[in-house]
Amino acid sequence: MSTLTVLSTADVDKVASLLTVDDLVQITRTVFAPPANSGEAPACPSRISINAPNHTALFMPARLPASSALGGTAAKIVSVTSHIGLPASTLLFTEDGQLEAVINARKLTALRNAAASLVSAQQLYPGEPRCIVAFGAGEQIHAHLSVFCRAYKTITRCIIVARASSSRASRLTKDLTESFPTVEFLWHHQEIPVDAILAEADVVVCATPSTEPLFTDIPVSSPPKPKHVVLIGSYKPTMHEIPAELVHRAHTVCVDDVEACLIEAGELIDAGLSEKDVVGLGTVILTSSPSSSQCAAGEFTIFKSVGTGLQDVAIARAVYNKAKQLGLGSVIPSYD
Repeated sequence: MSTLTVLSTADVDKVASLLTVDDLVQITRTVFAPPANSGEAPACPSRISINAPNHTALFMPARLPASSALGGTAAKIVSVTSHIGLPASTLLFTEDGQLEAVINARKLTALRNAAASLVSAQQLYPGEPRCIVAFGAGEQIHAHLSVFCRAYKTITRCIIVARASSSRASRLTKDLTESFPTVEFLWHHQEIPVDAILAEADVVVCATPSTEPLFTDIPVSSPPKPKHVVLIGSYKPTMHEIPAELVHRAHTVCVDDVEACLIEAGELIDAGLSEKDVVGLGTVILTSSPSSSQCAAGEFTIFKSVGTGLQDVAIARAVYNKAKQLGLGSVIPSYD
């Protein structure tokens, strides 16, 4: 008989709070730059979506080689809604095919995305950022600003661009200020022009489902400095967080999944990009000379992410392993 462990939001929050920046970077590198000769290829079929009147259900199965410390088989199920965030659960399986754990993944999706974005910045941004401009006020922005502020002690200012009526932006600004008292968190109403704050930014993070570009230009600061732009909101061809012209101007366009981004990311589709125009995050991690992908002052790089199920396997396994060590979770004996 097999047992089943269920990790609730509270369990996951406890474990996630104990994961260091180095832990998150290592989890990301395990996914995108695994050791050679693992003996088994990763498996990550295309996601399956089902449209319902009030939500879209996404099913994302994946497998990392068992030889990896974070390997195994998992399937994440996400409900995309307009009013209750992104409820998600990850099913984790044993090597015998038994269901081993059900893990609340609502916040893990944002955390693994933020970890990948951080690694992209470490590889592509030439220096230590001081200012981040973030479009959106949901869990993705909370995770990104938290992870970046933990990783870069040089950050002194974060500007959150959201609607003037956004209660989430107000809560987010308050929560982050309490967590990082030495960083100034400002709420910029999206109805006000953003040219000045974009010129100030070192890193720009966009995490919205917008079908129209959030801005049309990235102004050059005085004196000029390099910038890194993270795009994680769009996952359909009809979604666009920046216009095609900015994609063409980027010094480097780095993506988490080349194939998926070229058929799902509206910005890259509109720009007419092909495989030769983008570079995978794994390739950038493994290159012996990351400076070749970095840009000079007055230029910018782009990291576009649509997410990959392999990230879900790794983060779920890492959280589950840590939860077992801590004795967390509700255990259902004789589940099957």
